[in-house]
Amino acid sequence: MATSNSIDFSQNRNEIIEDALQLLGEFGTDQTVQASDLVVCNRFLNKMVKHWENQGVHLWKRREAVLPLAVGTSNYIFGGASADHSAELDDFVKTTLDSSAISTSSTISVDSSDGMEIDDVIGVELDSDIIQWTTISNVSGTTITLSDALSGDAGEGNVVYSYTTLLTMPLDIMDIRLRDYNNKDIPTNRLSHEEYFNLNNKTGTNGRVTSWYYSRQKDYGKLFVWYPSDTVQDTLQITYLKKIEDFDTAIDDPDFPQEWLLTLTYNLACIIGPVYGKEVKIGSYVETKAQQFLSEMLSWDNEHASAQVVLSYRGGR
Repeated sequence: MATSNSIDFSQNRNEIIEDALQLLGEFGTDQTVQASDLVVCNRFLNKMVKHWENQGVHLWKRREAVLPLAVGTSNYIFGGASADHSAELDDFVKTTLDSSAISTSSTISVDSSDGMEIDDVIGVELDSDIIQWTTISNVSGTTITLSDALSGDAGEGNVVYSYTTLLTMPLDIMDIRLRDYNNKDIPTNRLSHEEYFNLNNKTGTNGRVTSWYYSRQKDYGKLFVWYPSDTVQDTLQITYLKKIEDFDTAIDDPDFPQEWLLTLTYNLACIIGPVYGKEVKIGSYVETKAQQFLSEMLSWDNEHASAQVVLSYRGGR
């Protein structure tokens, strides 16, 4: 007998809510959920997902991003109104000038324009050791027209960065490597709040970034680095966790792998049960299954890595 050759099963927001209500016996399969019930259940669904963001490691939300460094800057903002320039790795372009450009020039010539598009954000290294940020107004071969003229001279070989979409606030940062001008990656150390703020001379000496501390605030994230960079030609390669997307409309699919659908449904039933006076039904069966499914998914939601055992022999025979 032939199989479907399909592995794309999913459910949208309303279907998850409807199944959760059916688990509670709140309405039958031939009935339609009222709009007011959908509103209430959707609020609880989003609150449940936000709560889950602090559990597990959510491997499917792990992303790579790039942060261009600024000379003498000891902290960078992700998200909010004052976000610094950063983007996901797949959206980030790094190239160099293949000829010098003088101050007031509105065009530059780069080694490669692959990945650059009109309206992308672009940064050009000036000879004064700063990155001038503007947008692209035209791309013709390797000639890039800038929306704003250069405010200083830029020599051949200076770096040029571009991206389309600004990075949103990371839920957490898991790892950072310093990538130098020659594309060599150098590991860095994660610090706690106390370790970072106990450092001496956090802003007085520039050098190579060796350590960092990430502070997640309500509406933005703040990355503290030590040392502040002494060059704009280095970048930070960041492994981070992206926030789980909200359920906004009836047809939104969950921002979860399909393996989480049962966990979403049963746990939503537990959350909304008291709203419908179904505490007894929850306690008898639904809650047990909800806890089981969540535990199983959190156990599955981990990275499988090899373990290394080192034997040590001391003294004697």
